[in-house]
Formats: sequence, C-alpha cells, structure tokens
Amino acid sequence: MVAISCIAAAVLLAVCGFGSYLLVRNDSQVVGASTAPTPTIPKRDISARAVDPVLMTVADVFPKGEINADPSIPPYKISGAAQMATDCRAGATSDLGTLLRRLGCNQVIRGTFKSPDGGYWVTAGIFNLKDDTAVLQAHQQIKALVDTGKGRFTGYVSGPPVRVLGRAPTQLAWDPQGHFLSYCVIARADGKAFAAEDPNVKVIIYDIVETYLRDGVIADWSIDRGAAGPSAPAGSP
Repeated sequence: MVAISCIAAAVLLAVCGFGSYLLVRNDSQVVGASTAPTPTIPKRDISARAVDPVLMTVADVFPKGEINADPSIPPYKISGAAQMATDCRAGATSDLGTLLRRLGCNQVIRGTFKSPDGGYWVTAGIFNLKDDTAVLQAHQQIKALVDTGKGRFTGYVSGPPVRVLGRAPTQLAWDPQGHFLSYCVIARADGKAFAAEDPNVKVIIYDIVETYLRDGVIADWSIDRGAAGPSAPAGSP
C-alpha cells in the first residue's frame, strides 16, 4: 500500500489595531510514490516581467461574475465591476502603497465579492511587481508595516452595497507567486468586529487567495499554451 502524507499550508493569525491579517504559505509536501504516470503541464517563466511582459486583464483574473471555490457550495458573487488600476496605491495605503510602487508594481486588478453565506464582503486582487525578488521583499515587509500602522491593503468599494469595507474592521491575507502578489481584504457584512478565531476567515482565505488566485488564476497564467498544444487544459480558473 502506498502511503501518502500531506502537510497542509500553514497560516499565522495576528491582531493589529484596526484589523488583522493572515500570512499564507505554500509548504505542502507529498511523501510516497505513484505507479501511474501523471501528464506534465508545460510551464513558462513568470519570475519577472522582463520574461512575462504581457499584462493581465480583468478578464484574466475575473472571467465570470462569481468565484466557484467549491462546486458543492454556492459561489462568491461579485458586487459592481472589477477594477484594473495602474497605480498600485489604489489597493494599498501609506508606506505599503509606496513600497509596492518602489518595487516596480505597475498594476493591480481587484474585485469585491459577497461570501456564499452573505455574512462577509471580500476584496480579492493581484498586484503585478517587476520580479519575484521584489515580491518576496514586499511579502517580508508587509507584516511590519501593517503592525506599525504604516499601511494596509484596502477593500475595493465597488458600489453602495459594499461601503462597509471602507469603515469596518478588516482581516488581510497575501501570498507571493512569481512576480505576482495575490491578496484579499475581508470585512463582516454587518460592519462589526470579528469574533476571536472566526473559522469563516480561514475558509475565505483558502477559497480566495489559495484556491482561486494562487492555484487558479496565477497557475493558469503560468501554463505555456504554445508548448501545451490543443490538448492542454482549459484556461479559465
């Protein structure tokens, strides 16, 4: 019998004044061997814009008006229209916005969604930095900036129904992949503070940052369509 062991992605929760954040890390490992060969999907280099110069579009990140993280549950529904901004300070305040610009960020694409149970508003987005070194540098500095009140990711108020994102306590999560930094901002729909260890927050982060943005949108972007040929998997996450 082949034994398979999987170490789940680790997350760190910390409280910081107006809100809190979760750090998303991809530490999964699989132990064991498989007797059945698995097809290899050809990948292209997304380590820097120098080798991946084409900019994403709103249609690349949010091709539908919803996010289906799990086919067994209702989707996250978009509110208003998604946004593409060339000034990354549209998605981050103060020193954090300045840091992203200094590290070559030239694009942020974001949209705001309502959770399947209707209890939360979630802004999901991707920053486009110059290379993976810049992304890792940002990833390492974000926590300190948030902790000291020198900046945070902002919720995208895409219309009157989501104004609560501009005034309610929020929780943040972010994850580096190639020259992209994916993130989310979460607020309760009623505008109240989060309960201690709210289990829904980790579910939302797993659905949005890990499953949809990292393992869906960015993983799909990294597929080499030319090398894959017509039999490659369909593109939309």
